[in-house]
Amino acid sequence: MKNILPVIIIIFSLTITAQSQDSNYTENKKVLDHSVYDSWNTLGKVKISDDGNWTIFEVNPLKGDGKLFIKNLKSGDEIFVDRGYDAVFSPNSDFVAFKIKAEIESIRKAKLNKKKPDEMPKDTAGIILIDVLKEKVITDSIIKIAGLKSFTIPEEKYSLIGVISDQGDEKDSIKKSSFIKDGNLLTILDFNGKKTQKLNNITEAVFSKKSNVITYSKVLKDTSDKSKNPQNVSEVYVYNTDKDKLQKVFSGKGKVKKLTIDNSGKNVAFLYSKDTTEIKRQGLYYWNDLPVMNPTGGTESAKLIADTSMVNMPQDWEVSENSKIYFSENGTKLFFGTAPKLIQLPKDTIPEDEKFKVDIWNWQDATLQTQQNKELDSEKKKSYLAVYLSSKNNFIQLADENVDEIRLIQKGDGEIALGISEKPYLKFITWIQNQFKDYYLVDINTGEKRLALTKKQNVFGLSPEGKYLLYYEPDDSMYYSYETSTGTISNITYSLTEKLFDELNDVPSYPQPYGIAGWTKNDEDVLIYDRFDIWKINPSGNTLPENITLNGRESKTEYRYIKLDKEKEFISSNFVSHDLNNKILIYGKNLDNFKEGFYRISLNTNSAPEELLLSDNSYINVLKAKDKDIFLYQRMSYREFYDLWKSNVNFTLTEKISDANPQMQNYKWGDMEIVNWTLPDGRTQKGILYKPENLNESKKYPMIVYFYEKYTDRVHTHYIPNPSRSVINFPLYNSNDYLVFIPDIDYKIGYPGQGCYDAVMSGTMALCERQYVDKDRIGIQGQSWGGYQVAYLVTQTNFFKAAMSGAPVSNMTSAYGGIRWESGLTRIFQYEQGQSRIGGTLWDSFDLYYKNSPLFFTDKITTPILIMANDNDGAVPWYQGIEFFNALRRLDKTAYMLTYNGDEHNLTKWPNRVDLSIRMKQFFDFYLKDASMPDWMKDGIPAIKKGLINGY
Repeated sequence: MKNILPVIIIIFSLTITAQSQDSNYTENKKVLDHSVYDSWNTLGKVKISDDGNWTIFEVNPLKGDGKLFIKNLKSGDEIFVDRGYDAVFSPNSDFVAFKIKAEIESIRKAKLNKKKPDEMPKDTAGIILIDVLKEKVITDSIIKIAGLKSFTIPEEKYSLIGVISDQGDEKDSIKKSSFIKDGNLLTILDFNGKKTQKLNNITEAVFSKKSNVITYSKVLKDTSDKSKNPQNVSEVYVYNTDKDKLQKVFSGKGKVKKLTIDNSGKNVAFLYSKDTTEIKRQGLYYWNDLPVMNPTGGTESAKLIADTSMVNMPQDWEVSENSKIYFSENGTKLFFGTAPKLIQLPKDTIPEDEKFKVDIWNWQDATLQTQQNKELDSEKKKSYLAVYLSSKNNFIQLADENVDEIRLIQKGDGEIALGISEKPYLKFITWIQNQFKDYYLVDINTGEKRLALTKKQNVFGLSPEGKYLLYYEPDDSMYYSYETSTGTISNITYSLTEKLFDELNDVPSYPQPYGIAGWTKNDEDVLIYDRFDIWKINPSGNTLPENITLNGRESKTEYRYIKLDKEKEFISSNFVSHDLNNKILIYGKNLDNFKEGFYRISLNTNSAPEELLLSDNSYINVLKAKDKDIFLYQRMSYREFYDLWKSNVNFTLTEKISDANPQMQNYKWGDMEIVNWTLPDGRTQKGILYKPENLNESKKYPMIVYFYEKYTDRVHTHYIPNPSRSVINFPLYNSNDYLVFIPDIDYKIGYPGQGCYDAVMSGTMALCERQYVDKDRIGIQGQSWGGYQVAYLVTQTNFFKAAMSGAPVSNMTSAYGGIRWESGLTRIFQYEQGQSRIGGTLWDSFDLYYKNSPLFFTDKITTPILIMANDNDGAVPWYQGIEFFNALRRLDKTAYMLTYNGDEHNLTKWPNRVDLSIRMKQFFDFYLKDASMPDWMKDGIPAIKKGLINGY
C-alpha cells in the first residue's frame, strides 16, 4: 500500500462566486432532495424574429408538460402556450407556428391501455398572429388544427403556412367519390390575403423557401378500376398562392413520395413507383414551369429523369428511396441518391428452426462482424449521390462504392465537390483513433474524379469557392493548402513558431489541431486557431500569417469566432450598423481569472480585440436578429441558471428576459472556488471546490472527490438538480452539506492510474489542510473513465471512506480486445492511442496493462465500494463490472453492484435515474454522515422480491 503523498499547502485560491446570502436567510432555505426533480425546468429551442422584436423559447420540466413562450423584446409582454414546442417565426415576423403535444397523462393512459401507434394521442398545430405595426400578439387569433402530421412555411418574404392533419372530414372540390377514408387534410393559410384553402387526401406538401409556391401530392381511388384490389392514383400539384393558379403536373397509379421544390418555386421533383411488390422500383420525376421544357408554359406533366432504364444508371443500380432529394441553391441542379438494386427474396419455404444462423469472422475483413451487424440497417439503406443537370437534361453519378461520400460547396451550386474514401483504411480503425481517408476532386458536370490527397487524417474540406483544399499534417504540425486548379501544395504555416495543436495533449497519439474558424470572402484568407489566438493566413502561402487577436497568449485569453449567420459559408461582418463593417464577434475565455464574454475585432485592422462584456459567467447559444443588431444569449454560472438575456450591439444594455426556475431562490445551493495546489513533481494543478452555501469554517464537512479528465474549463457551468445518469449531482450534495472537489488530472502515457493518483491524492490532501474539511469522511465517485480511476485508486490507498465506481474497466487485459457494443468497434484503439493511454499493444506492453488493472490488486482494497454495471452498456462491457464484483466478493470485501436492466452506459430511463440517485446518496450518507444503513445495503434484495420492494 502506498503512503499518502507529501503535500505542499495550497499556494493560493481564487474564489468565483456570487455574493453570499445572509446566513439567517440561508438557514430558512429548503434543502434539495429527490422530490424536487419534477419541479425543475430546462430552457431551450430559442429563436429570435428577423426584425428583432420577438423571441420564442421552450421551458420544459424534467418530467411533465412544458410551455412555449412568445415574448416581445421591447415591451417585455409575453404569452405562453401549454405543451407548445418546435416553434418557428414567419419570415415577416407576423405569426408564430408551432406544435402542441398531447398531455403526458393522456399518452400515459393510452400506453397503459396498449393503444397502437396510430391510436395514440396526436399533436395539434398552433398558429398565433402578430400585429407587426402595433408589435403585439393578437391573442384572440390562436388557430389550432388537430391531428397534426406536419407543417411547412416559406423561409423568406411570404406569410404562408401549409398544415397537414389527419382530419379528413372535409371534401374538396373535385368529386365526392375521390375521397379516401382517413385521408389527410391540407390547410393552406395566406395571412396577407387572409385566404384559406382546404384540400383532402394529401400525402405530402412543401412550400418553396423563397416564393409563394407550394407543391403537394394527393391520393385518390381509381373509380374506373373494377378489379378486386384497385391501385390508388397519386397526383402532384403546384399551387401559386398569389395568382391562385393550380397546376396538376403528374398523375399515375402507384405512390408518390419525397416531394421537393426549389427556392424559386419553379422546379419540383419527386419519386414515383407503380410497383405493388414489397420491393418497389422508384423513378425520379422532374418538372419546371419554363417553356424550354414545357412548351405550353408548364402545364405538361412532370417527366421521368432517372430510373433503372437510364443509360447513366450504373449497372444493376436504381434510384434509392432512402436518399434525400434536394435542389441546389439556384435550382439548376437536382441531387438524389442511387444504390445497388434491392433483391426481392423468394417466398420462405424453410421453418425457422431448420435454418442455420452464423456470423463468419475473417481476418481479412475490413470491419469486424460486430460492426457490420451494427451498421447493417444503415448499410442496406445506403445511397450514393447523383445529380441531374437541368441545362443538359442528364444525370451524372457522383459517388460510387469506392468514393462513397461527396461534400458539396456553395449550397450545391459549385462546379466541383469533394469526394472522400476511407475504404482502403477501414481495418486501421481497430487500432487507430483518427481514421485515414483519401480525398478526390469531383467534377459535378462529368463525375470525373481526380485524386488529390491520400491517407490524410485532418482535412478541413474545400474552401467556400472551391479554390483550395485545406489540411493539417500531424507529422510536422503544419497546415497545407492544395490549390484545386493546379494541384500545387503549399505549407502555409511554416513561419509560425506558435503551436497550432493541442498543447496539453496527454494521449498516445498525435495531438489534434485546434482547428479553423473559417474562410473570408472569395477564399482570400483562412482563419486558424492556436490555443489562444486567431491567425489570418493566406492560402497561397505568399504572405506571412497575421495574428488578428494579438494578445490572446499574452493575456491567457482563448479567443474563438462566433458564427451569427448560419447561412453564410464565409466569415464576414453580420452587423446591420455601417460603423461595424468588417467587424466580427468573438468569444473570449481567460484561463487565469476564468472570466468569459464577448469581444469585437476587425478583419482588416491590426488592433487588439474590443472588450464588450466580461464577467464570471459562461455565455451560450448566441443569436442575432437578421435585420437588426439585437442579440440573445443564455448566461450561467454555478449559482445562476442559464436563463435568456438580450443585449444591444455593444453589450452595454443587457436585460434578463426569462425566469425558468424561480423556486431556486428557496433552496440552499452552493458556492464555487478554483483551487490550486502543487503536484508531486512540482507543477501547479487546478481544480474546482463546490462548497455548501454560506459555509461555516468552524464546522467539519464531509467531502466527495469526483473526477473525469479536466473540469476547470467548465468552471461556470450550471447544474440543475436532476436525477443522476451516472454521477453525483453537485448542487444536491452541496445543499446537503457536502463539499465536492473536482481535481484536473494530467496523465503520463503508460501510467494512467498513477497520473490519477498523483493529482487526486495531492489535491485532496491539500484541501485537508483546511479546518472545515473532515479528512476522516471523504469519499470518491466516478463514471466510465472516472469509474476506472476510482477502482484503481482504492487498490492504492485506504484513505477514502467510501467509493462509488460507475461502469469501470477493471481488467485491461480482457477489455483490450472486447467490443464497444454501441458501435460494434473493438476497444483496442482506446488503449493504444486513446483515453486509456497505455500506448502499446497487449503483447508489447503487457506489464502496463497488468499494473493499471484494478482487478489484479483487489486484495489490497479495504474501502467499501458501490459499483454500477448495466447489462445494456454499449461502451464498457458489463462483464468488467462483474469481474470486479466477483473478485471483491471472493475476497469478502464490502461491495455492492447495481445493474439496471436494459439500460445504458449512462442511464436513460427516468425511474432508474431516480433510483440510482437515492441509492448512491444513501450509500455515501451511511459512510460519510453516519446515517442509518438502508435495507438494500444491509440485506440485499433477492431476485424473488425484485420489483416488489426497494429496500430504501
